[in-house]
Amino acid sequence: MFIIVLLGVLFNKLSPVVLWAGKGKLFGSIFLILCMIGSFCISRTFQMNQGILWGALLGSVFTGIFVIGSRFGLDILNLYEMIVKNQRSAFLGTLGQINVVSSFFCIFIPFWLGCYLYSRERTSKILFGVALFLVLTAGLCSNSDSIFPGIAGVYLFYLFFAFVDIESLSAYFQCGGLLFLSMSSVGFLTYLAKQKLHFTVKWDILQQKLFGNVLLWLIIAIILAVCSVVLKKAGKNYTLAKLRTIFSGILAVLIVAGIGFVIMSKGRLNGVAVVQKYLVFDDSWGSNRGYVWKRTIDLFGHLPLWKKLIGCGMGMFPSFFEVFHTDSMKQLGYYFVDAHNEGLQFLVTTGIVGLVSYFGIIITTLIKNLSFVKKGKQESELSVIVPAILFVWLIQGLVNSPNVFITPYLFLFLGIGQNIVAEKGKS
Repeated sequence: MFIIVLLGVLFNKLSPVVLWAGKGKLFGSIFLILCMIGSFCISRTFQMNQGILWGALLGSVFTGIFVIGSRFGLDILNLYEMIVKNQRSAFLGTLGQINVVSSFFCIFIPFWLGCYLYSRERTSKILFGVALFLVLTAGLCSNSDSIFPGIAGVYLFYLFFAFVDIESLSAYFQCGGLLFLSMSSVGFLTYLAKQKLHFTVKWDILQQKLFGNVLLWLIIAIILAVCSVVLKKAGKNYTLAKLRTIFSGILAVLIVAGIGFVIMSKGRLNGVAVVQKYLVFDDSWGSNRGYVWKRTIDLFGHLPLWKKLIGCGMGMFPSFFEVFHTDSMKQLGYYFVDAHNEGLQFLVTTGIVGLVSYFGIIITTLIKNLSFVKKGKQESELSVIVPAILFVWLIQGLVNSPNVFITPYLFLFLGIGQNIVAEKGKS
């Protein structure tokens, strides 16, 4: 990966742009090289301690509060004084654009859910539960479609590890309850902002339909909380490996049946019409992501072979896609400075070799850490939490691009994951 990034600088005529990325997400070669060096250093020196945990906790809580406040008209840091009015609905809190905000919470939702799942002390559970509730609520407030696959991926990943013993399954139900409580809270705050504060909350169609059922989500949260208490009182000596297999099979059948139902309804039912539009891939798919994806693939196919192998250079996507800027301005009112897909972004900027290297780092770190988890007994809770973060990062990366605000967190946890592998190798 390091070599490919350097080759992208050497073989590109616009090397200053490649180095510093003066356009788009400012994601240049220098920045990516610093991320890789930082990750390498962390992989050799990292030691988990309470200071790191408290820093992550305070950072998550304050960022969550800023984002929730921004979404409902409370401009805590006077951020919107610097933003053009017609763009304010696309910027939140201290992180900026809504997809960047979503990426941040796709990192810390699996982090705090994992901490809650594996903590046994009451005080720790309270602190981790508060952090999880805030990052879930702020993530849902991001108004970005990409938060939904991220949250779904979090809960599906940890479902496998919850079916270890009664206590873990009970904690998982509590985490599920916190999710529905967050959904109910967002719906209530939306109503309050519109009716009482006279603040216009600009939600997309999916979120309008999802958060309107405040009472339903609250009832589900209460049911899950009751289930967790009943499970805990049932005993702690049951093994749930067989039940995990059965439940996974039932869940898979329900997902397939649900997709089939949505397809067969053909938009006749209002409740599924919004979801159904995500099953049809066209230019408008995923907030016009279909538009940029299709044209990016077509443009890449016309590049010379050496460009396909090593890419156009970091930060070069705006120039690569410039041929469609006029057309997108006419059709959509804006032009694209990134691919809104990590795979396509790295394919264009680092080529096939860089794409394989980048995802190879993530996937091998994920798999090696999961290999330490045997019969429900892991060497460290981080052996599950780090793969969960990497797994969710891959999912949210399907609809988001790398950026200078959040990608360092990815390399931080890559370094931690590689440190776990190195320490295990020494022992």
